[in-house]
Amino acid sequence: MELESGEGSGSGVTVTPEGGRETAEAAPPEGERGGVTPPSVGLDSSSGSGADTPASDSKRLRLFKAAIDTTVEKLLETASFERFAQCFQPVYKIQPQFTHSVYKQLISQLQTSIQEEVSQISEDGLFERALPKLDQLERESEARTDPAWRPTGSPAVDLRTHLVPYLLQQRDYLRLKLKRAKEENAALAQSVLEGRSRVESLVRVRDEQCQRWQQCTELCRQFQLDEH
Repeated sequence: MELESGEGSGSGVTVTPEGGRETAEAAPPEGERGGVTPPSVGLDSSSGSGADTPASDSKRLRLFKAAIDTTVEKLLETASFERFAQCFQPVYKIQPQFTHSVYKQLISQLQTSIQEEVSQISEDGLFERALPKLDQLERESEARTDPAWRPTGSPAVDLRTHLVPYLLQQRDYLRLKLKRAKEENAALAQSVLEGRSRVESLVRVRDEQCQRWQQCTELCRQFQLDEH
């Protein structure tokens, strides 16, 4: 079985099962050994942001992308080729180009995994819509002329100020629920009364039928007695 180094290793290096190599060169250039500069892990801004301005113009979204890119760059700087080679010195001494090829493949896979994770987090957190929406709310708040709310210094007053509108809303909601419950109860009560009326009517019909059957039975008995 043969392992060939990937693209960018300088020249093709073939490692045989006996550990030999057909082509051996010096270690990769210094510019490639100090770490790999990651591609931008920028989020997809094609989806709708839910705000008036496009997602690409969102200040918070740009800061979020820049923070992610910087974090990934710092992370990959710690995973430099020098450290990787130190961990695998026996392999590096025998096959420096092959070691560098494996390192580049690992870094590439790491970048891909980070991009997928960041994209998934962004999609789950709805960052593409939430961050531009925050920018829009900030612009709208700047256009307001009314003074912003400030605490009065009395916790009881501030708490009452915030709770009273909520409690009033809950009261209205409960009153509406009570009104609907009363209407449903009245409809059910009317249905019960109508059912009772139908039952009473059926009872009367039953009694009348029973009375008629009794009369017919009595007439039959009289006829039998007259015949004898």
